[in-house]
Amino acid sequence: MIYMRTRKLPNLENKDIKTAAESKPPMYPNLPQCYYRLNVSGASGSGKGVAVLNMLNKQYPYFDKIYVISPTISNDVKASDFFVNKENVIVFDEPSIKLLKDIKEEISSMIEQHDEYKKIRTIYQKFARYKYNPDRLTSLELMKLYTCNFEPRSMKMAVDRDKLNFLVYLDDCQGMKVLKSPTFENFLIKCRHFSTNMIVSTQSFKGVTNVWRRNSTCHFIFKTNDLNQVKSIYEEVAGLFDSEEIFMKIYKHCTDTPHSFMYIDTMDTANPIRKNFDEVIDSRFSES
Repeated sequence: MIYMRTRKLPNLENKDIKTAAESKPPMYPNLPQCYYRLNVSGASGSGKGVAVLNMLNKQYPYFDKIYVISPTISNDVKASDFFVNKENVIVFDEPSIKLLKDIKEEISSMIEQHDEYKKIRTIYQKFARYKYNPDRLTSLELMKLYTCNFEPRSMKMAVDRDKLNFLVYLDDCQGMKVLKSPTFENFLIKCRHFSTNMIVSTQSFKGVTNVWRRNSTCHFIFKTNDLNQVKSIYEEVAGLFDSEEIFMKIYKHCTDTPHSFMYIDTMDTANPIRKNFDEVIDSRFSES
């Protein structure tokens, strides 16, 4: 047996550093939090679309805008009914790389507008503290207030939150160029920079790129006859389980009833593994 001798040096702890810039928008509790990348894997008819809609039914009020990209949405009555007439939801049925670029640019523009609102709001708050005396402001500050007619709330993206919250939901885009494009991969890697959550729903985990696999923070895994696909997901979340055998036992338990699924959220330190949304599973259970 090899023994390791260690000792601590004083005042050199590698502590986490928290900043205001790291603050995130609120989200519905006990569901994926900002800014998640959700992988949904399941065959046609497995129930994956219903699971996503049930989650979004809770999360919808927390998003500033939702972009749904699905070439088959016109054939999905439940999804069509859910998204129709919802404010701040845009549905696209022709996925393309250009569309993804346009969405990315629009989100960037809204973030810039929000940043400008926060700056002018701060100036207005200063103006109010000085009892609306213009002599207490600089010429530049007054010009900023003139641009919104001294009403910051009239500005675009006048959201009183440090950061915005967007969702891009790509459904049934497996095999399409959009999911294999550098545009998608760059967007995915920089999700937090763009204040964006992302959902990719496909019939097979093999149908997505390695970049998506490595960067997914949570999974909805439905029953499949291709266990190699399930094992591929295990490779990405192995740190949550003591062994592959335990992972497979939990997977089988989670998918033993129709439309049930294994829920894994690597960002959730309290309840990362569940059957569906509500049954929490301890991955350290006895193997006996």
